[in-house]
Amino acid sequence: MSEETMPKIRLSIGTWIVVFGLVSGTVGTFTLAQTQIAANERRIDRLELRDEQTRIDYAVMRELLTRIDERLAEVRRKQESVGAAAAK
Repeated sequence: MSEETMPKIRLSIGTWIVVFGLVSGTVGTFTLAQTQIAANERRIDRLELRDEQTRIDYAVMRELLTRIDERLAEVRRKQESVGAAAAK
């Protein structure tokens, strides 16, 4: 197309300001959304790590409680056998 056949778009300064404002708003909204998405992904990662660590901690505590129960049962058996031997 030659310059003679191309329509010339003439917009007032107010229209350009509105167009610029809309484009700026769109870019700003997109940037804010991306920032919030990244922040939420970081939070999710931290929560997943915390959940994994909590599961490990509970497994360790469960193992310790099991060992304590076993030891306590062993001590009680010894006390009962000592008490039974003393009663004879």
